Amino acid sequence: MAVFITHLSALWIYCSPRTAELARNAPIAEAPDFEHATAGMARDELPRIMQMLGLSARTFDHLDVLLPRAAARHPQELIRLHSWSGDLPSRSFARLGANIYIAVPEFVLFQLAPTLDRADRIQLAEAVCGWYLPADNGVGFVVHEPLVSVGTSDVLNVAGHWGSGNATALRSEILGNSRSAMESSLAHLVCLPRQFGGYGLTRPVLNQKIYLSGAARRIYRHEYCEADLMALGTSDIYEYLGAAFHRNPERDIMRTLALEHDGYRVHDVTIYQLVDPMQRNELMRRYAMATRGRLYPPTRRIIERRRSLIDRWVPRREAIAEDGSTVWEKPFWAMPVAFLDQ
Repeated sequence: MAVFITHLSALWIYCSPRTAELARNAPIAEAPDFEHATAGMARDELPRIMQMLGLSARTFDHLDVLLPRAAARHPQELIRLHSWSGDLPSRSFARLGANIYIAVPEFVLFQLAPTLDRADRIQLAEAVCGWYLPADNGVGFVVHEPLVSVGTSDVLNVAGHWGSGNATALRSEILGNSRSAMESSLAHLVCLPRQFGGYGLTRPVLNQKIYLSGAARRIYRHEYCEADLMALGTSDIYEYLGAAFHRNPERDIMRTLALEHDGYRVHDVTIYQLVDPMQRNELMRRYAMATRGRLYPPTRRIIERRRSLIDRWVPRREAIAEDGSTVWEKPFWAMPVAFLDQ
């Protein structure tokens, strides 16, 4: 018998500063004995799993465990039970320890996708495919290596299972390589279809490397810059200035000067531009011009959907501090204190 860690617990383990290396080094298991997994086994192994992961009983909330559909699923203290019908998809779990397996990130995303609506699904997938995850710490997120390569995973192609359509659709929606939730929000406002609340413009790329000329490197002593958001084939760059800008504005100004020396047009964006309709529309107008696109007048329904989308993705003005940082409700997949370095 074995214990199969899944769902949000697996996601937190992959992203936690404390446990990420352990999870990333876990070898893929070809055919673990899933058929005989039980809730009792998970209960008995929970202390060993917590010790393995360095989790504290004081802050630990629960462990997500996957069971066969036919297994008894009586409630267990500190264990949240999920079910799967039939055989596990090939290479969907890795061996974390003796008789302990963890869902690979692609399978975690597959399991979570059908439980979310489109807006939350996109934000979660961008975090998994990007470099951050919301967390209950002072910064508001943790940094991690991308867990899933966009569009390359066979695990997401699990036909015949509940939610497979939603999970597969993510492959065409996700941009990847995002470094913050606000970068993700800005990028998807640009390219999501108008009927969903976006502006329906050309898909941008996130954190594209731009190699500087010799003269530009003398201004900003780096070989290249990463553009927060841009459309390939254009010279317009959109830089999101969060709280970090206020800690080191001189560095960002040198960077902008170097890019402009090489012919790029840099448009600074803060959270205030995203929450203000006139400023946001002006940014989108400039993006449309750079990509030879067109902004069509929105209908009343599009305006309503856009407001709803922005309310979901962007904090309200009262939640924005003077330094550009935000204090607002984190999504339910945010990493809890138990998985953070103390």
